[in-house]
Amino acid sequence: MDYRQNFKTALKEIFLLQKSQNREERPAEKQDIAALVTEAETAAPKLTLTQPRKDDRKKTDPSVISEDTAINGEVVSKGSLDIRGIIVGNVVTKGDIVISGSVEGNISGENIDLKACKITGDLAAEGTIKIGKDTEIVGSMMSKEIFVDGKVSGNISSSADAYFRQGAFVIGNVTTNMIAIERGGVICGEVTIGSAALNGDPQNRPEEARMRIQAGE
Repeated sequence: MDYRQNFKTALKEIFLLQKSQNREERPAEKQDIAALVTEAETAAPKLTLTQPRKDDRKKTDPSVISEDTAINGEVVSKGSLDIRGIIVGNVVTKGDIVISGSVEGNISGENIDLKACKITGDLAAEGTIKIGKDTEIVGSMMSKEIFVDGKVSGNISSSADAYFRQGAFVIGNVTTNMIAIERGGVICGEVTIGSAALNGDPQNRPEEARMRIQAGE
């Protein structure tokens, strides 16, 4: 009986010893895990969020010539113009031009948009000329693209496309690379279509059509 009691006592001591050792090792294990986490955080690349830059450049509105303003003389600008009044003189700018008033003089700009206005003078644009309804023009025009929905008395030259809408009534010659005429649009004059005409070469024009045309009837 004594040896059994001694054996049980020995087992209890061994068990208690292992249990106490395990408890003592747990803080060390926690320290090791904390050290690994710290090391991983140090080695990992840090992501930083940056706010998008604000565009400090000022968006300039067009200079407006109001309806109750009349200018007698040339208007020169580097920006866009919104002409609602009356100008007697040339208009020259590097920006866009919108006209709903009247101008007696030549007009030059990046893009020209005419809205129910009256123009006496020639027009030249780097990009597009738009002639809206109820617009009357006495003068020639030159641009890359031209859209006509008003009355024009003068020659039209487009290096790319020319569109004549239902309200178009043109008395003059048209030179363009491509033409489109809606039913009701009228052109009274000589129409030359093709790149050779734009280059001024009267020879070898198989892709051109030269005609006197009154379209839309």
